[in-house]
Order: sequence, then structure tokens, then C-alpha cells
Amino acid sequence: MKSITMNSLEATLRVAMIAALTSLSFAFAAHAAPVTDFRTYRASPATTLAGQGTDDPVVGDLVGNTADSSFVIGYLPTPAVLGANVGDKITLTFGVSFNDTAGIVNGGDNFRFALFDLNGEAQDSATGGFGGGPNYDTAGTGNTDDFRGYWLGVRNGSGTGSGGSIRERIATLVSGQNAFAATGTNGPTAPSLGAVGGDPVTLTSDLNGDGNGADYSGVLTLTRNASNLVDVSGSFIGTNGLTGNVFMASDTTVPSPSTYGAIGFLIGNALDVEQVIFQNIDVAVIPAGATQDADFDGDSDIDGEDFLIWQRGLGGTNVTNANGNADGDGDVDGDDLAVWKTQFGTIPAAVSVGAVPEPGALTLGGMTLATLAGVARRRCARLSRGVTARR
Repeated sequence: MKSITMNSLEATLRVAMIAALTSLSFAFAAHAAPVTDFRTYRASPATTLAGQGTDDPVVGDLVGNTADSSFVIGYLPTPAVLGANVGDKITLTFGVSFNDTAGIVNGGDNFRFALFDLNGEAQDSATGGFGGGPNYDTAGTGNTDDFRGYWLGVRNGSGTGSGGSIRERIATLVSGQNAFAATGTNGPTAPSLGAVGGDPVTLTSDLNGDGNGADYSGVLTLTRNASNLVDVSGSFIGTNGLTGNVFMASDTTVPSPSTYGAIGFLIGNALDVEQVIFQNIDVAVIPAGATQDADFDGDSDIDGEDFLIWQRGLGGTNVTNANGNADGDGDVDGDDLAVWKTQFGTIPAAVSVGAVPEPGALTLGGMTLATLAGVARRRCARLSRGVTARR
């Protein structure tokens, strides 16, 4: 693979951000499903939600409606089914940033993200919350008690919860408990599946919408393994670091969920943050066996030059691999970017979806460049429309 110096990396970043500002807003993920239907839960008083109906929700504001101590559920438009074939995948991807009048507290394991099986629960009404809206003034409801699924908690490296978490939700909660509760009246409800790898991530925020906080990108992937169970993997990285959290674990319990109807985010009380700004929340179902190749320029490595080809081709149809079509479906979209993220730093001719990337692929160049597609849009959006600053 070609070596990437810091100067070339920074140059690629600048070019990518300029292109992304003009192109990323119109053609993301034809096959990935944007999540646009959200509910928030917070013990009285309720928080607020902007951006309902988009995949860019904003939770809380800076004028008394804090996001702190809340969790968010996003219902998928169609349940995502994890297939029975070894290597079948479901992937949640998102961007997030934070805004506060005094600055976020870097609390460990207090920002979590999840894929949930509704397990027969009804959806809470979009008009059943406080004031007839989607914001519930309770820590949870009867319709969030029986979820099953998996979550990842951010590792910050210091203090309580510093190691982060990889957990499976296995048991019913007592009505009204937080959907991310690891223990409850009914005993352990979300046992640990293993330790978080990679490097700690420091959470920072904007101050009154000044744009100086970091942007973060998260990935949670569930993969059908040879035991007909689930491998859990993912990553979380910010623009304030060159490396980040790496999540890898296997669920060895039976049964494991196969149908996922919701995603979730915990905004824990240790963060003490007033506003959380999400971007591009998407869930993709990826079947095993498809040949994928993100070496768009054909030089036998997958690097920033291939990313720029993908950007230039974004939105194209009836196109080839040379235009940024990594998955062979004839178009260039967010699914092809997901292939590039997975393969960055490798030297394959073509890689099967069923292959699991080594942790080394998520190092300096890979993890940093993999955040570029979301960074520009998030930064532009939060400075122009997403944040609420005290005046």
C-alpha cells in the first residue's frame, strides 16, 4: 500500500470536505435505510427533538431542554432481518457531535448505540409523548421493556466506565426502566460480551455552537457466524484523534435475535451535555457472498485516492467499478462507501462481504479517512441549522 504522510492526509481531507459539501447531501445509500422516526425518553422534564422525519435528529437545546440523562429510539421503516447465511450482515452507521454552554464531560460508557429487536413490542406513538409529541417524560415505557439486541458503549480511558462496553440485551426490564439498563429488578439484563479494543476516545463539544468540538462517526455491525449466532463488531472515532474504539465480540447464547426494528442511543447523565446532534443515521442489510472491491483506480491498494473516485462518482447510475461502484449493483452510493471503509488499508483484488477485517485496518489512515464523508456535512449542518445557541 502507498504510504500516507500527514501532509497528504491533510490535503486529502481538505479536498474531500470541499467535494462533500456539494455532493453528500443528495444521494446517500440507495440500499441502506435512513432512520427518520424517533422518540426520546427522559424522566421529567422531557427533552426536545428537532429533525423528526429526517436522519439528522437533534436532541435537546441550550435553553432549558437538556438531552442529558435521556435515550433515543429510532424505528426502522422496515425491520432489518439478519439472514441465515454465514457472513450476512446488518450495519448501523451514524455521525454525532455535541453542543453545550459549558462543555461536555468526558464520561466513559455514557454514550452508547444499539440495534434492537422489538421482540413483539408495539411502537410508542409519535404523538403520545409530552405535549402530544415524540418526547416522553419517563425513563422508559412498557413498549421499550422487552427489547432484545446489542449495544456498544464508548471507551474514554479514564474514570468510571472508562473501558466502554459491548453488551447483549437478554431479559425484560421492569416497566419504565431505561432501555440501556445493564441490570434491573429482574437481574442482569445486558451481560458483557467482552472488552472494547482500540484506543480511548475523548468526547468534546461545541461551546454555544462555536463549531470547535469534534465530530464523531460510529459503526455497529452484526454478522451471522458459522455457529448460526452473531458476531458483534464496530468502531467509534472522532476528528480529534487518529485512532479510536474498536469493538469485536461474539454472542455465544441461544437464541440470538434475527429481526431488528429499532436503533437506539444512550445520552448518559455523566456526560452532562445539553444538545446532541446526529447525522446520517442509516441501517444497511448486506447479504454474504457478494464480491466487493473498493480499488477503484486499479492500483492494487485501497486508499484516499479511491475515496476521491467514489466522491466524484457519487449518485451515478449504470456505472462500473472504475466510477466508484464497489458492490457491483450499477450505482455509486453510501453502500459503496461502506465497502471502502471496510477495505481501506488492504490490498485485495476483491473481498467477500463475509470476510471480517483485521483490527489493523482501523488504524491511522483507515479510521481517519473513513470519517471524511460524514464530517463535512455534519460540520456544515450544525453551524447552519442544527444547533441552538444561547443568546
